[in-house]
Amino acid sequence: MNIEEKEKDGKVVMQVSGALTVSNVVELHSRLRDLLNTADAVEMEIGETEDADLTFLQLLCSAHRAFITRNKRFTVTGLKNELLSRENFAGFTRERGCTRDKSNDCALMKERTNV
Repeated sequence: MNIEEKEKDGKVVMQVSGALTVSNVVELHSRLRDLLNTADAVEMEIGETEDADLTFLQLLCSAHRAFITRNKRFTVTGLKNELLSRENFAGFTRERGCTRDKSNDCALMKERTNV
């Protein structure tokens, strides 16, 4: 897994790519916990992924809920739709966010596209 961070427009943009799997998620979890205490807004930008599993999706959901609980913002962008469209995630994506999701930016909800 590759993780790069930069500040942009008052938020931390975290770019992740590579293998987004259980064997690599500990580092990402630790970094997100740090950001929960130091940043008001985090955008996770998903890049090219070699592999991804449900552990990564669970981490996205957990991070989103944790940020919401503290009145902070956590969004997922980049190749999110491509990742959530993978066969191994069938049934785990959402049509709408949970009851805590007041901004309608659930980490497991595909972005709507105007085609």
